[in-house]
Amino acid sequence: METRLRDQPQRTVRIHCAPDVLIQGIAPGLSSLRRNFATLIFSFTEKPRDSDIAYLSDACVPDNHAFIPLAEEPFRVAVARFHPLSALSGVHLADLRDHPLIHRPYCPNADQMELGASLVSPVAQTTNDTQLLDLVAAGLGIAFVPLSHGDGRDDLTLLPLLDADAGTRRLGVSHRKTAFAKGSAERLTLS
Repeated sequence: METRLRDQPQRTVRIHCAPDVLIQGIAPGLSSLRRNFATLIFSFTEKPRDSDIAYLSDACVPDNHAFIPLAEEPFRVAVARFHPLSALSGVHLADLRDHPLIHRPYCPNADQMELGASLVSPVAQTTNDTQLLDLVAAGLGIAFVPLSHGDGRDDLTLLPLLDADAGTRRLGVSHRKTAFAKGSAERLTLS
């Protein structure tokens, strides 16, 4: 078997992971795909358009890709575990006015204009949600994040916004319109 694997040509799969998608959520699927197809090599791209497969929101799907939805989830207000608001079961927009916001400029649903206008100016601007979550956990500010971002994080509290719509995102896998990319994306959605 080892000899056969050495003789098979390797195939590169170009992957894009949007800045608002946490790699911990996609790693198991990639691992499963690699176990089933040992000749695959993953190469990450900066732009979804350059990828074979992309993990992103439906609002970010490039025109040369098809989209397979995986989940729709609401946005929540993320605060540090020790933040004064963390003891509440939910917050009103007025509760957030004195707390600095950490801005997510790369997410099309984040910091909706009607919400952002009534909040304190951003204290930081991140390039991805991993940075964002660590800064929130450190107490630098608050942020609007997808609900799943709280999974496995005991240093954060995610609170619903009670008097305004914080929005939702529809997350999925997009793929280049080729048989190889489509087949790989469909396998990822099953893992």
